[in-house]
Amino acid sequence: MQLYVVLCFVALLGLSAGQMTFTDQWTKKRATLHKQQLPLIEYGSLIYSPAQKEMIYKIEGLQKSFVFRLTKKFNIPYESYFNTIREFGLESLEERRLMNDLIFIYKWLIAKDVILPKVQLFNFPKLTNLRRHCYYIRSNLSNTSKCTTQFITNRSLKCWNSLDQSTFPVKQSINSFKTNLKKFNFSPFLSLNDTNF
Repeated sequence: MQLYVVLCFVALLGLSAGQMTFTDQWTKKRATLHKQQLPLIEYGSLIYSPAQKEMIYKIEGLQKSFVFRLTKKFNIPYESYFNTIREFGLESLEERRLMNDLIFIYKWLIAKDVILPKVQLFNFPKLTNLRRHCYYIRSNLSNTSKCTTQFITNRSLKCWNSLDQSTFPVKQSINSFKTNLKKFNFSPFLSLNDTNF
């Protein structure tokens, strides 16, 4: 299982860095899979953004192990995983996945940089409560099974709706949104912290 998690992590790093490419044949098979079984937005979300704590621990353990070995190699004091990555200016992998989800939702629903026709996973309820930001959303999918908790609509919904109005730039800008997002406290929405990891 550990080897599987490591291989998936390496594959994700390679894909995000643009170092891996697929053949045309694989692209056609993948496109067929998307059309028949999985929506495009959710392909591989079980591996990339797990909801089960066991998988979150295993994926985060990769970075924890690397950070620990790095500090030992260069004789840097190691107090705890979270203190060390803060000193290095890094975020936990779980926090980065959540931030990526929020950025994707912003690109999809607000900036309209991502166009997904026929995919209606969210709706904007007509609410007059001034305590919520103007981009408050609700999921069209129920959150009652292990399968549906994996969808971006359910795993990121609570955090998205808890964002401050000041997080959303007045003029639509993804870079401004990313900068404002880094100021937000994600700790209530993360499974891992100093006491349990």
